Amino acid sequence: MKKANKFVGSKFNFIVDEVSEKVLVYNTFSGSVCQLEKNIWEMINLGKIEETHPYFNALKQQGLIVPKEVDEIEKILTQENIAKYTDSKKHLHFVIAPTLKCNLRCYYCFEPSKCDSLIVTHDTLRDILHFIESSLTSETKTLKITWFGGEPLLAKDAIIKFSEAMIKIAEQHFVQYASAMITNGICLTKEIAEILKSKCKVKEVQITLDGDNEEYCKRKGATSSIFNKVIENIVDAAELLRIQIRLNCDGKNYDSLVRVVDELFTKYNLSEKITVYLAQVTDYNGDGFACCNSDDFNKLVIKFNTYLTNKYPLYNKNLTKKLDAKKCYCALKKCNNFAIGPKGELYTCEHDFGIKGRIVGDVKKGLYYTKYHKKFLELHLSKKCKQCKLLPLCLGGCPSMRYNSKKEACCTNEELIKYLIKKKINYKM
Repeated sequence: MKKANKFVGSKFNFIVDEVSEKVLVYNTFSGSVCQLEKNIWEMINLGKIEETHPYFNALKQQGLIVPKEVDEIEKILTQENIAKYTDSKKHLHFVIAPTLKCNLRCYYCFEPSKCDSLIVTHDTLRDILHFIESSLTSETKTLKITWFGGEPLLAKDAIIKFSEAMIKIAEQHFVQYASAMITNGICLTKEIAEILKSKCKVKEVQITLDGDNEEYCKRKGATSSIFNKVIENIVDAAELLRIQIRLNCDGKNYDSLVRVVDELFTKYNLSEKITVYLAQVTDYNGDGFACCNSDDFNKLVIKFNTYLTNKYPLYNKNLTKKLDAKKCYCALKKCNNFAIGPKGELYTCEHDFGIKGRIVGDVKKGLYYTKYHKKFLELHLSKKCKQCKLLPLCLGGCPSMRYNSKKEACCTNEELIKYLIKKKINYKM
C-alpha cells in the first residue's frame, strides 16, 4: 500500500517570474527565493513531493513545502500573539508626545482641537518615568523611546531632562536603551542635534518633507524661509545622526518629491548620508481627505526606486525591509507598549493622540481595560487577508487604520514585491 504524502505546497509560495521551463518562487513566510524547474513546481502544487524525492529536504528547509497538518494561517496568528503578549516583555517601546503643539499646519494631520499649547509638566514627566520603570522586568532586554508630537522639539528641555533620568534607570536595570525622534526639522539645529546625540542617546531622526519649496509651503502652511531652514538642518544633522526623510505622497505631489530629493542628493551631496522613502498619505481616522489608493501608490514606489537606482547608483538603501515577514505589525500592537500623551494618557497608537475616546489608561492609574483596547488587541483578519499570499509581510496592515476607519489597510501588492525581489537578488532568468 502506497504511503500517503505528508507534505504540501505552502500557501505563501509566490511566483515572481516564469520563463520557459523555470519559475522564480518567493515564499513570503520563510523569505526564501528559489529558481525551480516547472515540473518540480507542479509537483509542489499537487502535493506530490515525497520524502524520497532528491529535493525534498531543500524544499522543506526553504519553506516551500510544509507538513500537511500545519495550518499556516493559524501559525501566523499564533506567532503574532506570542509577540503581542510575551515578546513585548523583552523589548519595550514607548512613543512619547511631550506636546501636541506644532509649528506647522499639515493638511492631513492638523486638527485645532488636538493641537493645544500644553507641554508636559515636571510632575507628569516624573509619573511617566515611574510608569516605564515599573514596566521593566528581569526579562527586559531593550527599551526604546520614540519622541513624537505635535512637534517634539518644542518641548526640548523636557526631552533632555527625561532622557537623562531614563538612561540612568535603564543602566540600573541592565537594559539597553535607544531613542529616536519624528520631527518636522524646523528646530533641529546643529546644536540641538549634538545634544540629542550626546545627552538623549537619539540615534535616528525622521523628518517629513512634502515636496520642493513651493509644494512644501502649500501643504504645511509654511514659508520659504522655514523650508530653507529645514533643508539646512537636514544637511547639518546628517553629520551627527541617522537621518531618514519621509516623503509624504498623495500622488499629486510625486514630481515635487523627486525634485526635493534631487536637491538633497545633488546640491548637498547627501545620497550616501541619508535615507529617503515614499510614504503614503493615509486617512487613518476616516476624515475623508483625498489620497491615492494603495495600488497606485505602490506603482509610484516602483517608479521612485527605479529612478533612484538609475540616477544615483551609489544610493543602495531601498525598501527590501518590506520583504521581511512580520511577527507583529508594529511595536505598539504589543500589549506592554504604549503611546504616551503630554498629560500622561495612554493610547494604543500615536495616531490616536488627542482623541479622548481612544485613551486606554494613564501613567498614574495604569490601564482602564477599555473595550476599545481589547478590540484593538484582538482585531481579526478579513477573509481577503487570510487568502492573500502576502499576508506574512503585512499581517493585514495598520491595525489603527483597519479598526478606526473600517477600511482595508493593504500596504503592499504583488507587483511591488516582484520588483523588490528582482532588485534584491539582481535577478536575471
